Amino acid sequence: MLALIALQCWALDTTVKLDSGKISGVEVSGVASFKGIPYVAPPTGDLRWRPPHTIAPWAGTRPAKDFGPACPQPPILEKRYGIKFDSTSEDCLTLNVWTAANNSTERHPVLFWIHFGGNVAGSGSMVDGSALAKQGAVVVTINYRLGAFGFLALPALSKESTRASSGNYGLLDQIQALLWVHRNIDKFGGDPSNVTIFGVSAGANDVAFLMTSPIAQGLFHRAIMESGSLFPPEQVRLADAERSGMKLFAGDAASLRLRSTKEIMTAAGSHQAIVDGWVIPRSPSQIFESGNEANVPLIAGSNADEGSVFTADLPFKTVAHYRAYLANQYPNAVELLFSLYPAADEAQFHSAATRIMTDYLAGSARYLARLHSAVNAKSFVYHFTHSSGPLGAFHTSEVPFAFGTAPGDLSKAMSAAWLRFATTGDPGWPAYAVSADQYMEFGDTIKVGSGLHKKEIDALTASFESRKP
Repeated sequence: MLALIALQCWALDTTVKLDSGKISGVEVSGVASFKGIPYVAPPTGDLRWRPPHTIAPWAGTRPAKDFGPACPQPPILEKRYGIKFDSTSEDCLTLNVWTAANNSTERHPVLFWIHFGGNVAGSGSMVDGSALAKQGAVVVTINYRLGAFGFLALPALSKESTRASSGNYGLLDQIQALLWVHRNIDKFGGDPSNVTIFGVSAGANDVAFLMTSPIAQGLFHRAIMESGSLFPPEQVRLADAERSGMKLFAGDAASLRLRSTKEIMTAAGSHQAIVDGWVIPRSPSQIFESGNEANVPLIAGSNADEGSVFTADLPFKTVAHYRAYLANQYPNAVELLFSLYPAADEAQFHSAATRIMTDYLAGSARYLARLHSAVNAKSFVYHFTHSSGPLGAFHTSEVPFAFGTAPGDLSKAMSAAWLRFATTGDPGWPAYAVSADQYMEFGDTIKVGSGLHKKEIDALTASFESRKP
């Protein structure tokens, strides 16, 4: 009865006082949601291409019932997944919170989600944290600056920086969102001393960057990487990123900040996280290899058909085309990989390329777990095999299962494992050890396996290892 009364009080009062002002959310079926909460000042005008600034407090109560606009981005997710956003704006640095806590004195584990989209697309609105909240988590999803707005490096921008650095603004946004969590999440019944960062694809890569960034240390306590890629060789260096930026954008910093959003989007190329000596001091793979990453429990995993959404449109018509693809991606292992992933016609080319990408991401998960297990014994690997249609267990298809929003027992089991990990650091299957090479399969059956695609992944790993600088 007491729990029911408390829940009713929570349902009646969805107003929360943050360090920046009051917000008002909504309650549905025992879960309160607060959407579109600004966590830093809008990165517009003179704040474009600067580290995030503290937001000015607001008066009164700010509605937090709708997602904020997505950050400016090309329509790649619409073309690939059918995901389309109602609005985009450079004033996009907002986050969203779901909680089923009965009152603000409770302390539930926090799950902090970093979305996918290659760091050029996506939004924290693409997932629903309600199911995980009902299971006992406080869920946070965020927007962060994307593409040229989030990762552009230029000499002019580095010159005006006190850190002699530019780019990585999107990562700095993520760090500021984590700082916001530490200041405010207790108001939602969350535990700021138990934060799990998790993400998929580029979001998983960002988890790895945060694990290796000195300015993010202490802001999280567990990490989950879904379909991330962190094989060597080196990440992009600042000088190289600046040269690439200069090919796209000419002029001084002040004049560039006067350009319209559309002008920046039109000129924008592909921009990614940079080894800048500040946010990312060295290549993340080097940091993992030296054992200097964050000492936190880790889950890393992949899906059974990772490449299916990427390889269908590759222009493979002949064996020569397929061999050229191998030579471009794996120049020192063409013959070996052709023998492991043989193909003789167009259908086989795409199937083989899909399997290579699948094993590449599975190999990256194993690579990370192998290295990190020497730092923290609570390192775990999974492999998601449930088919979601013609593309199989495609890249990102596990997301609704991890969030518990897909129907069926698999969704319940996977989201429960994620929550158990966030709570205890142990998802419920054997920790990774090199000798056993074990992983948990999440599919039509849920079971522990070992030696996933070992021969193929060994070959891919050797290829990347041999290309280290």
